[in-house]
Amino acid sequence: MIGPLLDGRAADVGRVLEITIGCSVTSLVAVYCVQRPTKPLIDELLEREHTVETRQRRRKWLAISCAVVANPLGISLLIVGPPDGVLPPTAVTAITWVAVWLALVYYLLLPFAMVNPTGSRDPSEDERTRIERCYARFDREPGTVVVYGNAPFSFDVLEAGHGSSRFLWLRESFVDDATDDELTVALGHAAERNRQRFWRYTASGVMLGLVGGGLLFHFAIFETERVWIEGDPSVLWILAFPLLAGVLFAGARRCVYRSDTFVRRHLEPETVRRTYLTRPWAIKYYALESLPPSLDYLSPEPSLERRLDRFEGSRESSEPNRPVDDTSSASAPTSSPSGPSGRPTEQPADHRLFFESMDARTFTNFVADLRSAWDWECEVVADDADSPADIVAIDPSTAERVLIRTLHRSDGGPVSRTELEDIEPLLERTRTGSADSVLVVTNGQFADDVRDRAETLTLVDGAAVLELLERADDEIALADYASTA
Repeated sequence: MIGPLLDGRAADVGRVLEITIGCSVTSLVAVYCVQRPTKPLIDELLEREHTVETRQRRRKWLAISCAVVANPLGISLLIVGPPDGVLPPTAVTAITWVAVWLALVYYLLLPFAMVNPTGSRDPSEDERTRIERCYARFDREPGTVVVYGNAPFSFDVLEAGHGSSRFLWLRESFVDDATDDELTVALGHAAERNRQRFWRYTASGVMLGLVGGGLLFHFAIFETERVWIEGDPSVLWILAFPLLAGVLFAGARRCVYRSDTFVRRHLEPETVRRTYLTRPWAIKYYALESLPPSLDYLSPEPSLERRLDRFEGSRESSEPNRPVDDTSSASAPTSSPSGPSGRPTEQPADHRLFFESMDARTFTNFVADLRSAWDWECEVVADDADSPADIVAIDPSTAERVLIRTLHRSDGGPVSRTELEDIEPLLERTRTGSADSVLVVTNGQFADDVRDRAETLTLVDGAAVLELLERADDEIALADYASTA
């Protein structure tokens, strides 16, 4: 495309260079003049604790420079025009060049552009040692680690970049609260997901630019000449854009599934399942939570329920290649909500009898206090006739809102499906966006006919409650709830 445009037109070549260099230099000088005096003030206001290496600063400036050069280059190609004076071929040339430039910018800026580093810091020595130990469990090493506390993002873990410019972003509250098993699952999923998607996303920027430019070319010709280019398969160009978008969409979902498979192969299946249920924002990023299950296919990331279904199916047909044997994390139990399959474990008799001796209101207060032990703000609303929930829990760091229904068992009997018939108002709130998820907590067990509701509910049985109680250490004392025994 560029050859016919510039053949025999030295003046036009000079014009392209003049516009490109003039606009680029002016833009770079403007960016520098604004950035230079404001940087000390911004650094003082943000109080950044994260150390950014010199080579990373240079890389970011290179990316900004490429972005600044790309726009005037495309504009100058549009201004010059081809020998025949027709605009559309030049538009395609400009779009193609800009697409290639932006792909390069994306490659350079990816580690910096995903998360705003406001309030970030370097990990402590203990945190770094722990993260390296978790990476070693799936035979990899971390990149530059950044711990952040105040950022308006829903995910807890994100790895971005490639090679020496690979960054790992971790939410501070997640690092503090997660067990070694949970942290390992989240890091393994993020590492594999980043490895698979990086080159695919970089290449897709170029391909979308080329196909989009081709579409603009054909539609512009049709608009001006009212004819399609003779001998050119224009229909294929028209179909290429949605086809490519569909391939990229399917590739994004396949990337998630392959990352799930990666962590299953390196870690204990039960550990992975529990982490998926108790730490969903550590292993998902772009899921549209407001979509009903029937519209799950519209999300670029499969729902957690669908991923768990695939996980449970794979457990029946294969075993992990290398089970984890880590004594440092084995002592820290994780919660065990009942899922679509797998029967809950039995509780010790003394704890089971103690929970059964409580009344329903005391059990609700106990569940609220147990959730509060993980820095959630919990309000008991069981007496509110307008509230279908018993407890409303909010995570201050993410604003995640969870509605909790408690079902106390005094006779040891299981929770049946009929007892959940009035749960629909809670589920409706998750669909309208006024809540993020719904938990049903019992001190007993769930009957078999309740398990299929796990696609829309998180079920926490008595054994899981006991595990959470053990993890809470001394923050929850059962003696405080013995007055009703």
